[in-house]
Amino acid sequence: MAITFIHPPLRGRISGGNSYNGHIVQQAMATGAAIFSKELTGPLNQHCLESLPEQQLQIWDSLFWNELSLFTEYFQHRDAAILCHSLPSMNPLLNAVEHYKLQRLEQQAIMNMKLLIATGKGLSETLQQQYTDKPVFLCEPGVNPVYTALQRNRCVPQKTVQVLTVANLLPAKGYRELLGQFDALSEYSWCWHIVGDDDADPGFAARFRQEAMELDLLANINFHGVLKSSALAGLMAKCDLFVFASYYEAYGIVLAEAAANKIPVLSTRVGAAEQLFIDGRNGLLVEVGDWDYFGYCLRRLITDESWWRRLRFDTTQTPRTWLQSFAEFQQICTRYAKD
Repeated sequence: MAITFIHPPLRGRISGGNSYNGHIVQQAMATGAAIFSKELTGPLNQHCLESLPEQQLQIWDSLFWNELSLFTEYFQHRDAAILCHSLPSMNPLLNAVEHYKLQRLEQQAIMNMKLLIATGKGLSETLQQQYTDKPVFLCEPGVNPVYTALQRNRCVPQKTVQVLTVANLLPAKGYRELLGQFDALSEYSWCWHIVGDDDADPGFAARFRQEAMELDLLANINFHGVLKSSALAGLMAKCDLFVFASYYEAYGIVLAEAAANKIPVLSTRVGAAEQLFIDGRNGLLVEVGDWDYFGYCLRRLITDESWWRRLRFDTTQTPRTWLQSFAEFQQICTRYAKD
């Protein structure tokens, strides 16, 4: 039985989930697998649903949480699954009312699904705990080989330490907190490179730039916008330190890319951070919300070369390829398409 993978436009807003989808579609085409891509460019409605093949397993991207919660009756009569990149209700910055509303929406969307595919270990465990009646499978992302190919042998950090953060400009990515940490280091020589979409939350992005200007830090910050993998890998290879202050990640593809590039990393303990890095060896990991210690580590890495040298050698396994990820994804889908 063939499988239909329904997802938003691959050329839409860049995110970890969007990147994951693109690689799955790319591998399906390259291998000739019977997994067919279906982009939804407009709102989901009954006509759109009726145009989908009835006898195929449908894999729905979790970016459609809202839409899936509105058409529960349709899924009572279909073989369908959710590829879950994240649970919106797990955002720790939500208040109780927002958390409850999002959790109810997720429950409605998942109600009639045949199985769930999670893209991160912690997310998989949460789904298993919350939906004990559903099969939950883990299929973590891969890494583009360009990040390994463009590794640089960093003997010493540059005189002006080049710091890189890759995340869309959103409150949950810890950007305002990082700005405060860099403000405390204004007497030192550093340059902060930010790669991410500032249209994901224009209001927040505008406030962030305004605060950076008021702190007189804009001259030290380079906004690169969204970069393709080759350009991002090239920038990463030129930087001295990767800093990631997110409050929550299902996996964190950029962390795997940083691990493949072997750039020293300072990160919160989110997503796959503890799978990819050994604290104190090839990365420094900080509990979410412990900004005093995060700031201390950032200061030492920028000002103390001996600390930076400690993180130069990668002692983890090489992150897996997208071909390996797709093979696992195909195996999961094919098993349930035949049941």
